[in-house]
Amino acid sequence: MKKKSKVTADKEKDDIQHPSIDSSVPIVNSPEYSIVGLLANGYISRDTIAQNNLTVNVGSWQGLVENGTKPRNRAGYPQIYLRLDESATPDADDPTDYFAGKGAKDPAWTAAEIANGLSFTLDVALLSEKEHFIIPFLIPLNLDEQQVTRLNFNVLTSSSGGDVMPLLKFDKKYVDNGITDLNLKDDPTAPSKKVLPAILVPYYKQRDGDKIDLYLGDSIASLQIVDTVTIGDGESGKNKEVTFDKGLFDTFADGPLYFTYMITNPAGFVSPQAEHTIVQLAFGDLPTGLVEPVLPDIKKNLITDEFIHPLHIDIPIYANPALDDIIRVFFKQDDGLAGDGTLISTSPPLEDPTQNPIYSTEAVYNQIKPFDQKSVIIYYTVSRGESSLLKEPSSPLTVPVNLTILGGPNPDQPAKENGNLQALTITSAQGEINRITGPAVLIEADITIPYKTRKDEAYLAIGDVISVTVGKATVTNPPLIAIPAADITVKLTVANIKLAGEGDMIAQYTVRRPLPDTNSIMSLSPKTGIFITSNNSNPGGKNGLTAPTWKNDTGVITVSSVKKYSGCDFRVKRYENIAPGQMIELIFEGTEGYEDEDGEKIPAASYKSDPLEIVAGNIDDDDFAFIVPPKNIYALCQGTAHVTYNVLVAGTSFKSSELLKYCDVSSASSGACTLPTIFE
Repeated sequence: MKKKSKVTADKEKDDIQHPSIDSSVPIVNSPEYSIVGLLANGYISRDTIAQNNLTVNVGSWQGLVENGTKPRNRAGYPQIYLRLDESATPDADDPTDYFAGKGAKDPAWTAAEIANGLSFTLDVALLSEKEHFIIPFLIPLNLDEQQVTRLNFNVLTSSSGGDVMPLLKFDKKYVDNGITDLNLKDDPTAPSKKVLPAILVPYYKQRDGDKIDLYLGDSIASLQIVDTVTIGDGESGKNKEVTFDKGLFDTFADGPLYFTYMITNPAGFVSPQAEHTIVQLAFGDLPTGLVEPVLPDIKKNLITDEFIHPLHIDIPIYANPALDDIIRVFFKQDDGLAGDGTLISTSPPLEDPTQNPIYSTEAVYNQIKPFDQKSVIIYYTVSRGESSLLKEPSSPLTVPVNLTILGGPNPDQPAKENGNLQALTITSAQGEINRITGPAVLIEADITIPYKTRKDEAYLAIGDVISVTVGKATVTNPPLIAIPAADITVKLTVANIKLAGEGDMIAQYTVRRPLPDTNSIMSLSPKTGIFITSNNSNPGGKNGLTAPTWKNDTGVITVSSVKKYSGCDFRVKRYENIAPGQMIELIFEGTEGYEDEDGEKIPAASYKSDPLEIVAGNIDDDDFAFIVPPKNIYALCQGTAHVTYNVLVAGTSFKSSELLKYCDVSSASSGACTLPTIFE
């Protein structure tokens, strides 16, 4: 065997041809070599890397075809060896000296390979992220001539940017003042155009040729590609300015805009999105002409307990209201210190810019209580759409606050009634308590107002004015001229008894105390149920209609009691003056709060029975049954049931006393009140 020529690779030369030595089988029309998946930029594509094998194709050539049909000589067919990142001639006797070969000791040529060429594969695991080269060595039959070709390529196995990609950077003026029509920059390539500049700072594994997709949207969900830029030659490792055309912002309303980017490196690996940079778009006009808010119910600008159930606040129309304006109302202590106030209310986006007031809201006791015996500054801001920059504060309204409450602070806020006060009592001329019936309606009754609170504390003062409301009638006592040492009696005249109406009604009293500036503070007592009837021939007679009863009474309405009777079986006992033609209807209502008799009404729990007519066949029954369905009871869930009935006589309704029952049909395991399927 003749000595092989030693080859030293020259990186700047793609093909190295050694001088020919006289040969009986010269290399004719040299084969073409190619790497599958090699991109025009010299990188192996991402998809090729994903296949885990790199394929090198070797084409056929004239000399191989011609000599492949002849008998082999002593050297056999031509030999091809492929080496990775090594330019020295391989040792044909040592297969570890090259990664692929053909001829000699390696597999013989097949007819298909002679005619069409063949392919070699290289395990991608042998390739690191850098520039590599493969050298195919072609040795002809006589071993006197070698042909060497250098195949250069770059390998990347992952995306650029790293785990934490840097944010797009914007000038401080855009961060502080937003994007406005005046602070955009002239486009250097087209001076008539305006652009928003941003800086893309160097990121991990940045390379010349990286493609940067720029994203823009008014939310993360709406982000879209608006431009693609390329890291040019020599730009990697340096800050790069990118721009967003002004026309892109025409489709967005004022408010936050989200900016981000993604990187596609030369091999096609795509990075995740960078963290979003948020910059406010502020093309619109600032709201103007914001005058101070108005308290329509407050007399002489003094907030007292009387007007905070709740406190009404009106925002007058301003100079340039616009659709989607957002109004926020704030309270702030008048202490001379700078700082934002406490947010009380936020309006929905403005739909009618012509209405006046432009927005109305309410504040409740707990929001006002921190300012008691001080002054509160009430103001509002108007934001244009979602923009945090197009925002202006109104002129402030400063109002003193005096929440002194007769009888002490109400423990039941925000209820209007002061739970510290004791309820009143009405005594008829016949000695009935909280009832005026029959002949007693023609004689004045006594109303007793306790002079002490539930804590046995005196609370009345000279000048206090006590007013009593009974049904539709109101009785006002003269101002106190002395501090009482006993309960106060107010007369309910015959005229007021008649004015109050008939049936069940509510009675309660108000104590009002004048303040030095002609305003006043007040407390409202708890309610007392009163029954008035003038005719003993009415259903129920002198004593009126008694409350219904619960036949399956278990103390509390529970799941088991409802299940047993498929609801609640309420009974109306036979009453005095019952007569054919009368109609009875049961009324079931539910309120929120277990053992809370004054809770909010639950509409879904309400049930009104079909009228039951009194006829000859049932007039002698001891009682009349009404079943309240399970669905209404489960709608009540955990709360208080209020059960009454009406007796209708010739168009006039007579109401019974009320039965109160507490309800808890919640699941012991989940706490939910789910109607069993058997009741659906």
